[in-house]
Amino acid sequence: MNGLEDIFDSSLDLEEKHLDHGWDQGLRDGEALGLKEGWTLGLGKGFEIGAETGFYAGCVAVWAHFAQKDPSIFSERALKGIAALRRLISGFKEMDTEDDELQDQLEKLRAKFKAVTAMLGVRHEYQPTENASALQF
Repeated sequence: MNGLEDIFDSSLDLEEKHLDHGWDQGLRDGEALGLKEGWTLGLGKGFEIGAETGFYAGCVAVWAHFAQKDPSIFSERALKGIAALRRLISGFKEMDTEDDELQDQLEKLRAKFKAVTAMLGVRHEYQPTENASALQF
């Protein structure tokens, strides 16, 4: 009877082996899919943050250009605000930042930009476009 029992034992273990194999395969596939989705989300968020900080940098470059051409065009306070905004942009950490730290930096940039535009008397704000990620070159 031992030989017969061994045959049935291996048959009974078959279901468990398939379940274990399916579990392992599902785990591997889930990890791979999670990494891909995480990468895609990170790429999209990185693009959004880069577009916003690029907008602020572009505004600072234009204002600095006008200030260089005619220093009397802006008040001393506004010039200091522009310089402070430039320092915030140049010190912005794009890599290896914790989510909270990145959010704090963005909030400081937004607040300083709002303050500078108020000093300059301009109504200017960052308005992301919905199709910005669909740009093709």
